[in-house]
Amino acid sequence: MPLAEYLLKILTRSKDDQEKVINLINTCLKFNFDLFDSETLKGVLDQLITITSSAVDLDTLKSCLNLIDTFIVFGYVPPDSLTVIMTLLSSARMVDDNAVKELSLSVLSDILNSKVSYLAMISLCDTVKGENTRCIVGCIRFLEFALFHYDEKSTLGDSVTTFMDSSISYVLNSLIIAANQRNLVISIEVLKLVLKLLELPIIKKHHFSLSKRSILWKLLYALQNQDSTADYNHNMVELFNKLQNLNSNSVFVAETVSFLKANPSILRSYNIKFILKYYSENLLCVYSSPNWKTNCRYLIDTYYKVLPADVFRVIKDACMDSRCIREDISDYVDMLFECINEGNVESLVEVLLLLDLDKFKEVVERLLKVDVTLAKVDVLLTIRLCQRPDERADYLFQRLLPIVKQSVASADVFLIFARLFMAMRGNDDIHFIVVKNIDGLCDTLGRNIDYNDLKDAKWVYPENHLGYFPVGEIATSKPISRDTATIVGWCDLCIDILENFYDWEIYSFVLSHFCPQVANFSLFSPAANDSILTLTRLICRQIRSPRELDIPVGNVQVALIRNLSGITCYKSLLSKADEDQIISSVLFALQSWNKTGIPCLHFLYIATYEFPESIKKFLSPILTILQTRISSPLTSTLILDFLLGLSDMPNLISNFTTDEFKRIFAIAFKFIQYSNDNADKKLTSLNLDDSKIEKRPSTQSFEITKQMILYITALSYSIIPSWFLKMNLDQRKQLAPYITKELLVTGSLRDLAYVEFITRYTQAAVGSVIFIDKIDGPSWIVDDSIVSVKGKEVVIRRATSVDQFKVGIGDELATPSFVLNQLMCQKEPIRLSDDPAIRRAISVLDRIPLVNFFKIGVLYVGPDQTTEDEILSNQLGSKGYHEFLVQLGDLIRLKDCTKYVGGLDTKNDLDGNLTVHYQTEVTQMCFHVATMMPNEKEDPHFDNKKRHIGNDYVNIYWNESGHPFESFVSSQFSFINIVIEPLGGYCSVKSYRKEGIPGIFATTHFKLISNDNLAKMVRNLCGISAQFSDVWSDPGWEFSWERRIRQVRKVSKLGKQTQQAD
Repeated sequence: MPLAEYLLKILTRSKDDQEKVINLINTCLKFNFDLFDSETLKGVLDQLITITSSAVDLDTLKSCLNLIDTFIVFGYVPPDSLTVIMTLLSSARMVDDNAVKELSLSVLSDILNSKVSYLAMISLCDTVKGENTRCIVGCIRFLEFALFHYDEKSTLGDSVTTFMDSSISYVLNSLIIAANQRNLVISIEVLKLVLKLLELPIIKKHHFSLSKRSILWKLLYALQNQDSTADYNHNMVELFNKLQNLNSNSVFVAETVSFLKANPSILRSYNIKFILKYYSENLLCVYSSPNWKTNCRYLIDTYYKVLPADVFRVIKDACMDSRCIREDISDYVDMLFECINEGNVESLVEVLLLLDLDKFKEVVERLLKVDVTLAKVDVLLTIRLCQRPDERADYLFQRLLPIVKQSVASADVFLIFARLFMAMRGNDDIHFIVVKNIDGLCDTLGRNIDYNDLKDAKWVYPENHLGYFPVGEIATSKPISRDTATIVGWCDLCIDILENFYDWEIYSFVLSHFCPQVANFSLFSPAANDSILTLTRLICRQIRSPRELDIPVGNVQVALIRNLSGITCYKSLLSKADEDQIISSVLFALQSWNKTGIPCLHFLYIATYEFPESIKKFLSPILTILQTRISSPLTSTLILDFLLGLSDMPNLISNFTTDEFKRIFAIAFKFIQYSNDNADKKLTSLNLDDSKIEKRPSTQSFEITKQMILYITALSYSIIPSWFLKMNLDQRKQLAPYITKELLVTGSLRDLAYVEFITRYTQAAVGSVIFIDKIDGPSWIVDDSIVSVKGKEVVIRRATSVDQFKVGIGDELATPSFVLNQLMCQKEPIRLSDDPAIRRAISVLDRIPLVNFFKIGVLYVGPDQTTEDEILSNQLGSKGYHEFLVQLGDLIRLKDCTKYVGGLDTKNDLDGNLTVHYQTEVTQMCFHVATMMPNEKEDPHFDNKKRHIGNDYVNIYWNESGHPFESFVSSQFSFINIVIEPLGGYCSVKSYRKEGIPGIFATTHFKLISNDNLAKMVRNLCGISAQFSDVWSDPGWEFSWERRIRQVRKVSKLGKQTQQAD
């Protein structure tokens, strides 16, 4: 029997050993293909196809595939068998066996490398048109495999490239038929193939040129499937993204948008933004578009929930463009209100600003709801309307208060409105400011973001990044009409919040922000006078009975006491009982907690000026508390400041008893002892760079350093002469032994100098000579004094005084005992020789001041002035400024002046003709008044003025600029800047300190002081500020009297040495 017949026979009959038979036939054919006729081979192939299609055993299937591959590689495959073979291969491609899958791909590769490759590709496409899902998917995957070889430099690559370039439409039509089956598995495979096609330059632009009639668009629409899986959705999104980036042709883009719109449930944000961009760029929502309203409605209904801000922006831009076509934009406004959210606040405000008054009034009613987003719109809209005079601003603001009252039930909403209302200030109108200088209050309540961890807080300070509350625009806003009902209603609402405590966030915000607003007397008075009285009494009650909150009670008391600062300007409304209640409440807090000591002493410092009768009534218990209850070193300087200021209040201390005076000295000696015990503290490093203002609030504690101890010492010793001179001679005599005894505890030269002062002024009220004429006559050392005599003239130099007189006793000012003390001595006088060293030593003594010399700069800052040159150029100020200067001190002529003038020229009027000067028995204070100094053409930057003022440690700024203080004149020596801002009958006074200086002054938190008391209070503040600056800047600082007694003893030592040498 011929071999061919035998092989065919065993292939058809051998069921059990098919795999072996097929392998045998495969071996025979590989090396003997030409020995078989075509009819026999056709029969073998047909039988092989039959066996392959029914094979259930993987090994048999592999053998069949290998035999088919032999036909392809070593022989040929009849064209009419290709479709069946492709069906078998695609089915094998779907078998769950990697070896079979790889073998099927290998067979396919060999086909595509053969002469029938083109027909094979056609067969693949024809199989895709079939109904067998398994085969369709397999063929699609084969097509995807083929695409990986597109444009490859190989036989396979050439075959694939040739077919795809020439017959892509055939492929696409086949895929359309497959996709129309609406089989999700098939659709996913087609999608993957399409994505691969779009990556290659196979599909030319003409395939997209004819909207839905183009082949590819038909395919894409056919791929839409109502059912979906994550895999399907993922591939569709990939398809969307490729289409968006494929072509910028307008027709193509329009069709892409239509296709995306047809699949709304699958779209991602990127795809929706593409649609929105198309609508925006093609003005489809603009009034001129025929279907503009339908288009707007479609965007809102379909995409707003996904991309609210983007949809809003498209509608808003269309609205703005439509304004060029027609004035009425109410339809757009209605739609925008549907789209409003927190991200669209500014955009909605931009649209609402376009409305005329009538339309605006209609819209306002829609804004007045307890809603976070609408509240932000209300606030930002008000601020934007205030950028120019606009009656719409009046209309809106006057309607906000009712909704603000309702919002106390929602802290988030209330705080939005409260930021605007707390910025309200007023005179004849209402204007808005940026609220500043509440660092300490906010720190006390735990809301200063610079010193507290505030992750969950609903408000913090400072707040600079709130989009609906633009700080820059508030600063430039224009006034609106004054509405009394709104002002009084807001005041009453704040009082209600403080009294009824709706929420800690709300309570703390009001407690920290209301104080500077209340200080704006012209805002609330006279309309809210009754409310202010209610507020005053409420604060006093809560100081005595503070609420139990999440923060320490003492902190709440501190904040309440700070709020009393704003009440000062309403003094005329207060009865004597109200004033007494205020002082009594402060004294209660003063005894309650250590942390309340500082704000209480701050307030009492001002109260000595503004509530003198009540202070006088409670002065005895105040002194008792200061003497026995206050132990914190942080309050020591404030106590001493208070006592020094009190010594300058004759109406308060005129009835002081000797015992009360003694208590004052006892307090001073307590702090002297404290200073002696802590003299070994470390020094503070000095910062002499150009001044940066210290931002740390006064509520922050500070380290007690060597300079602080020295400052406490200086203030404590200042108490002694200041208060001793306030007593009459009888009281001095009674207390002199006590004071002398306390001073002699240490026996230091400083104490001996003060004993000398006490001795002198116990016996007389004779003042000292500050500047003496030169006497060339002989001199003697007598005890701790130098006596010089020339003819009848006698000069006696001591540590604390210089007396110059002619021999002869008068009884105008001196008692006999005083004269006796001046002329008699216990020790034999030491005659001083006319030695140059002695003359120089006496000259040094004469240059050491007998009293405190302080120089203070004074500058006027006019409206809207902010630069150094603008401020220094002023030669005149306002009426209030000049009235202040008149009260600040005496006007003196500089030429030939013998008083202390702080370096001003006294020869040629180079620094002006006049200046302001003030002096007491222990102090001389010269004011370097910039407006009194001349402006010179050759000095355009006013360096001559700055030569003096820039070297003053303390400067006073009369600030009418309307801007917050920001170190207007830079100087490395400007330690303390006292800023006065006039507020009608009152002034706000606040001390700004150089970076690194602790907040130890009563005015580190702003204080209100009446115009009548302003100059006196500021003068005293200048004295303690200058004393502090002297100590702070010079770690080796010494008391003048201590230096003088040391110099007298040096002269004495030189005199003894020269006497022994002779």
